[in-house]
Amino acid sequence: CDEEQANIDGVLQEKAELIDYKDNGSVLHKKNIDILKCAIKDINDSFDENAKYIQKNLRLTLDEISKDTASKVDSQKYQATDRAIQLLDPRNYTVAQQNSWLKSEVQLLRNDIERLWKEVEKLETDNIFMLTDMYDERMMDIKRSRQHYMECVKKGTTFGNRTTL
Repeated sequence: CDEEQANIDGVLQEKAELIDYKDNGSVLHKKNIDILKCAIKDINDSFDENAKYIQKNLRLTLDEISKDTASKVDSQKYQATDRAIQLLDPRNYTVAQQNSWLKSEVQLLRNDIERLWKEVEKLETDNIFMLTDMYDERMMDIKRSRQHYMECVKKGTTFGNRTTL
């Protein structure tokens, strides 16, 4: 009979502990779970924004590299032709200048140079706009991080002895 009474007392004690947890402990754990869910959501949002930003920058960088490579190849072609003409001895240089075909080639190259300068100016302008956009995006990231930090401080989100972001 003592054994059954001990069993009953153990079950009643366990029941009391579970009721106490339901009334008190579960509220604290629910609050911690809600805080962690908020943190996870903020981290996921930040990750998504950063992923979009990185993809955009990657695309822009690849485009810029393609344009720059094409420009440099064209420039090297012009420089090679120009060096070849400069290395001709004076007699051959005169003959080359008199050759109408060569004159037209020189004019085409001069036109290419003018076109390339315009492209370089356009690329520089585009670069300035991209840098401005990148700066604005970074400022927005800093602002979002600050807002998130301030929200966490206002909510009193803490883990251990330190305030988390």
